[in-house]
Amino acid sequence: MKIPVIIKVVDKKMTMGNILKLRIGSMIQFDKDAYQLIELMVNNRTIGLGQPVKIGEKFGLRIAQLGRITELIKSLGAAVNTD
Repeated sequence: MKIPVIIKVVDKKMTMGNILKLRIGSMIQFDKDAYQLIELMVNNRTIGLGQPVKIGEKFGLRIAQLGRITELIKSLGAAVNTD
């Protein structure tokens, strides 16, 4: 069984008026510092934190902190699978 993994960089609330003004090339500024840790989430629950890294031409996440993944996954009702 595969479980979705989400890397949550940041979230922000915007007014509908500002959202409607967005165009290709628009920039959205966030309050979070570029060097702060970002969330690693499974099933919309944070299980750890990490630093974004560039691996060749792709992005990755260097894990800095982890919770108890097995317990979290079991609590979500998903079978732990090593595939």
